[in-house]
Amino acid sequence: MEVPYPTGNYTPFPINGHTFERVSEFKYLGTVINDQNMLKAEINNRIKSANKCFFGLKKQLRSRLIIRRTKMRLYKTLILPVLLYASETWTLNVDVQRALETFGRKVLRTIFGPVQGCWRTRYNFELYRLYKEPQVVQIIRSNRLRCLGHVWRTPRK
Repeated sequence: MEVPYPTGNYTPFPINGHTFERVSEFKYLGTVINDQNMLKAEINNRIKSANKCFFGLKKQLRSRLIIRRTKMRLYKTLILPVLLYASETWTLNVDVQRALETFGRKVLRTIFGPVQGCWRTRYNFELYRLYKEPQVVQIIRSNRLRCLGHVWRTPRK
């Protein structure tokens, strides 16, 4: 596949008897690459993939038979890595941060459940007080710093 020039030429092209199509975006090694080089499509794809993982585990995350510590371990080992794949290269603007934080809170609300006395959903500050770990955006920032440290320490020739 080939990403076309900004002129928008989407006509197929032949190579050695095979015809290849030109597309505006495609997925390579799990990452969405598009012709405008925008990360918003990639981040939305990561959120959709993590959402699929979340809905696959929703029965376990809502279960009262599973303790909260096990649910948190499921979240940290199965959902967060899907969401944060290749996040070291993301540039975070306000819209992206809001979408990532919203997804994280949705999962945490499912894990912690409603407030028992009055059966209402938990407020954001209640979730953060119960979770006591860095939020998704903070994890992305620390991963970027870790990646920068690796790049900084690489030997130069």
